[in-house]
Amino acid sequence: MRECPTKAPLGSLYKCWRLKMLIPIAVLVVATTIDVAAESALCPLPSHHVHFGYHPGSEDGPSHWTDLDQDTHCCGGSNQSPIDIETEDVHCAHLGDIYYEPKPRGLLSGNLKINGHGASLAFFKQDRLVTKDIPFTDGEYVLDSMHFHSPSEHLVNGKHFDGELHLVHFKKEYGNLHDAVDKEDGLAVIGVFLKVTDESHDHAFNRFVDGVAHLRGDEAEEVRLDPRELLLDHKHYGTYKGSLTTPPCSESVRWVLMRKPIITTADRLGVLKSVPVDGGGALSVDTNVRPAQPLNGRIVNYTCK
Repeated sequence: MRECPTKAPLGSLYKCWRLKMLIPIAVLVVATTIDVAAESALCPLPSHHVHFGYHPGSEDGPSHWTDLDQDTHCCGGSNQSPIDIETEDVHCAHLGDIYYEPKPRGLLSGNLKINGHGASLAFFKQDRLVTKDIPFTDGEYVLDSMHFHSPSEHLVNGKHFDGELHLVHFKKEYGNLHDAVDKEDGLAVIGVFLKVTDESHDHAFNRFVDGVAHLRGDEAEEVRLDPRELLLDHKHYGTYKGSLTTPPCSESVRWVLMRKPIITTADRLGVLKSVPVDGGGALSVDTNVRPAQPLNGRIVNYTCK
């Protein structure tokens, strides 16, 4: 910064000294604002049930999520999910394959329940898989649960897939999903797209669909499947830093989007879309998809293999 002159009219000296005092204060205010904004994007899970919806015109729709609760203001953050991936703009990166540890082996068990916006399968603690291969992270991530959206939440070149599975992980050192949500590196979600054809070969996905078909009311259905079967191509995926796609929208998620979709039939996808949602209608009538969020300069990396 330029020094104030030693010989100048008193009025000029006063203005110079005043400016020198204000600049550090302004810098401090800006730095503090940035820190608060960064911290505010890591909201914890609300301590009570927060009702939210997906219809654009409703009072609890996505445009109003920031105002639903004191713990949902993160939905207005700058690194939100889902996004529209323009493949012409992605960065080529040499990333490792995605694999789970070999144990436990075989089919894994969990409780499948309707959650008001679809159905979610929570794996039993003894059957949770662990991976060290989440890109741009360190440590191990534990597979906690899986659920679905229809159509897909993420878009590729402006287009939805027919559906999207989300495999939700928490960083092992944080102990559980609840305590990991508000940590910068707390979560990782693997997204697997669904594409409707006239065939359906994926055994794990079909077991999930069969479990959904047996759901009744609030009762849980025990389901056994091998989540490793859902990752059809371990080498090819895209990844970026984002958020949960539902309130509290914490920006603690490293997203991994598998590029090879699971193929399924319209009938099997229809089973998932027949699940009742809050309000009494079916998912086929309503929706559980958040609109794509601005990229805001974030980099989407695609494997170069």
